[in-house]
Amino acid sequence: MPLWWVLGLTPFLPVAYLLVVGGMIATARHPGALRLPAGAGPLLGFVAWALPCAVMLDSGLRLVGFAVRWTSLAAAAVVVAHVANSRGLTTRRVLLALAGLWALVLVGGYLGVLWPDGGFRTPMAAVMPAPILSNELVHDLLVPHFAEVQTPWGAAAPFNRPSAPFAYTNGWGWAVAFLTPLMLALRTRLRSRWARTAILLGIAASLVPAAATRNRGMLIMTGVWVVVALIGLAVRGRVAAAAFVTGGVLAVGVLFVRLDVLGLIAERAQASDSTAGRAEVYLATLRATLESPLLGYGAPRGSEEIGVALGTQGAIWMYLFSYGFIGAALFLTFLVGVALRGARLGDQRGGGGDTALLWVHAAVCAAVVGIAFYGLDSIQLFALAAACALVLRAGDPRTTSDAAPR
Repeated sequence: MPLWWVLGLTPFLPVAYLLVVGGMIATARHPGALRLPAGAGPLLGFVAWALPCAVMLDSGLRLVGFAVRWTSLAAAAVVVAHVANSRGLTTRRVLLALAGLWALVLVGGYLGVLWPDGGFRTPMAAVMPAPILSNELVHDLLVPHFAEVQTPWGAAAPFNRPSAPFAYTNGWGWAVAFLTPLMLALRTRLRSRWARTAILLGIAASLVPAAATRNRGMLIMTGVWVVVALIGLAVRGRVAAAAFVTGGVLAVGVLFVRLDVLGLIAERAQASDSTAGRAEVYLATLRATLESPLLGYGAPRGSEEIGVALGTQGAIWMYLFSYGFIGAALFLTFLVGVALRGARLGDQRGGGGDTALLWVHAAVCAAVVGIAFYGLDSIQLFALAAACALVLRAGDPRTTSDAAPR
């Protein structure tokens, strides 16, 4: 991930993944043996439904954006099949891979705190055609900055909000809120005391850049996975683990009070009025989608009335605006379905005693809430799809498990 980010290749990661894994599947001895876990159907339906929505696009640049987004969705579907069927991709290996992304997010967070005006120009930016590079999102991906520096009217000082390795600080907030429970899941699969301690130290270290983001959605997602995890631990009779989590939450709460995180969030909300702005965007998005309810508009579009692109400010709103009500319903059915299946793992053989899957399920539940106000880029979709695959394959005896031979 650090190499892909520095080279400016992250927008092309889904294409590379599809070529490599697609080639593996195409050349497999028994490609017909590939099985999708129960519950993955709505995701495939969503990817298929998004394709005809391209007829609603009104410009070449939006077609490019549509291709990038659709490729990411298709890659996410392949991730689910890949993880669910690969005997080599055990839960531990998948979580170790995501630990690399988590480490990069922590480093990027501190770059944003210590060097908010910093950034660099990637090699890909040098070869990208000027008309494409002029697109704001493409520019932010290929000429990344370490933080979003925002100076809304009325603010006493600029808001330096860490964002690296993502284009925007909301991406960083989503990643920390989603990956933290996955790292707690990994901790249950590690034997080394030093490695287990390193994860706790990393979580503690993430609090500094997390506070600097002034990100409300991150706190909401964190609250969701904490509650889900505590309920799961209580149901399984893990009293000691529940007490450990409760103590950690209280310690973090005390630290956030000392850092005045709620005060920082309130200061930003008062200066930017982002809550009312988001509500206005959501209502305008819903009204516009009612005029094209089946195929949506293929991609977000700017609005002269409110000055913000409709279909932004949240993944579910982008899917609603871009792919219509059916597209949004299919994605929501998939994600909520994974969360519900994960809640039943404790009643299934082999699921109740696996604390790692409990944490993974808690992360998925947080994502269900997070899509209301966070977008999902290719990296986030990869991480989310991997977590969903771990939950789905644990509840489907037809797919592989950690106990299966290589």
